[in-house]
Amino acid sequence: MARSISLFIAGVEYGGTTAPAKAQEEMLHLAVNTGIISYLGDATPASDAELVMALLRSPFESVQRLTALALRHDKADLIKRDDGTGNIILPIGPNLFQDNIQFYYLLVVQVLRENLKGFFKLLPQESDEPAPGEAA
Repeated sequence: MARSISLFIAGVEYGGTTAPAKAQEEMLHLAVNTGIISYLGDATPASDAELVMALLRSPFESVQRLTALALRHDKADLIKRDDGTGNIILPIGPNLFQDNIQFYYLLVVQVLRENLKGFFKLLPQESDEPAPGEAA
C-alpha cells in the first residue's frame, strides 16, 4: 500500500505517494548498481550536494529511468503544491526547474530515499544493548 510523502525542496512543497512495489523493485536494483544506495541511508546522512552528485555520477540512462520510476511521469502522482490555493497537478520534469536544475535532481533523490528506506532495515542497527542471544 502506498505511503503519503511530503518533501520540501528550495522552499517548495511536493507531495504524493510512494511508488508501487514493482517500481520500487526496479529502483532498488538501479540504486544498488549505480551506487546511489550508499547515499540514501539515515545512518550517515549525505548533504544535499552529495546526494545530487551521487545521482549525476550515474549513467544518464540510469538517471532517466530512476527519475521516471520515482516521479512517475505518466501518472502525475507526485505533485507540486502551490501557495495554498490548491494543488498544481503537473508532471514534474526538468522544465519546472529552469536555472535551478540541481533542485530537480535533489527532488528525485529524496523521492528515491522515501521509496527505498525499507532496505536499510536489513542493516544492523546501532544499539548499546546486546542483540538477543549475545552476552552482555
